[in-house]
Amino acid sequence: MRQLVLALVLIGSVAHAERRSPLAGQPQIRHRLEMRTLRFEVAPQFVVSTNQDFRHFLGGGLVLQFHLNDWLGVGFQGAFGGGLNSALTDKVLATLPEMESGKQPSRDQFTAHLSSTSLLLSGYLTLTPIVGKVALFGAAFLRYDLYGLVGVGGMSLKNSFNASDAMVSSAEKCMNGDSNWCDPQNAGFKFGGVFGVGVHLFFNDWIGANFELRDYLASTNPGGFDVDGDSKIGGANGNPDSTISNNLFFGMGVSLMFPTTPKISL
Repeated sequence: MRQLVLALVLIGSVAHAERRSPLAGQPQIRHRLEMRTLRFEVAPQFVVSTNQDFRHFLGGGLVLQFHLNDWLGVGFQGAFGGGLNSALTDKVLATLPEMESGKQPSRDQFTAHLSSTSLLLSGYLTLTPIVGKVALFGAAFLRYDLYGLVGVGGMSLKNSFNASDAMVSSAEKCMNGDSNWCDPQNAGFKFGGVFGVGVHLFFNDWIGANFELRDYLASTNPGGFDVDGDSKIGGANGNPDSTISNNLFFGMGVSLMFPTTPKISL
C-alpha cells in the first residue's frame, strides 16, 4: 500500500512539473500601443544655445527621424540661424576703447574676432528606454517617452574679420606680434560628436510636443583671440588656441508621426 501511495505521489509530481503555464512565452503587455514602431517623425523646432559665452544662437530647425521599432531610431537634424550678443559681450564692449590702444583691442576688433553659429547639422541614433503616461490636472492623460541620442555632426561658424587696412597690412601687424590684427581662425565647419536627451509628449496618436538638449562636442575658439599667450593665433600644426568644448543647444517643437495610426502589439 505504501509503495502504491509513493508511486501516485511521484506520478503527480511529474505531471505537475510538466504542466506548462498558459502565459509562458507570451508578451508582458498585450495590445500595447507602439507609438514609434516603423513610424517616420517630422519635427519643426525652435533652437537656442544655452552656454555660448559671446554670441547666442537663435534659429529654426527640422528633425527627421525613422523609428525602427519602439525603442530604436535613426535621425537627422539641421538648424539655421544667427547670433546675438550675450550679456558678457555687452559688458566687455562697454570697457573697450573705440580705437586700438596698445595690446588692447578696440571695440571693432573685439567684435570682428567673435565667432557666431550659423548652422547645426547632426546624424544620430536614438534609444528610448522609458515610456508611459502622465496626467494633467487629473483629467487629461498624455503619452510620453524619454530618449537619449548619440551621433556625429558639427557647427558652421563665421566671423566678421576683415584683413584689409589702409595704412599697414593686418598681416604685417600680426607678424609683428599684435594678435588684434591676426585672423581669428575660428570660422568654418567644426566637426565633432553629438550627444543629447529628449522627451515627447503626445497629444494624440500622431501629434506631440518635443523638447531636446543637444551637446555638440567640437574644438572652437569663440573669442578668436590669442589664448596661449604666444602673441599669435593658430599655428602650422593646427590651432592651439582652440579647445574642445561642450556647445549646448535647446530645441522645442512639434512632432508629427507618419503613418498617423500607430501599431498595436499582439
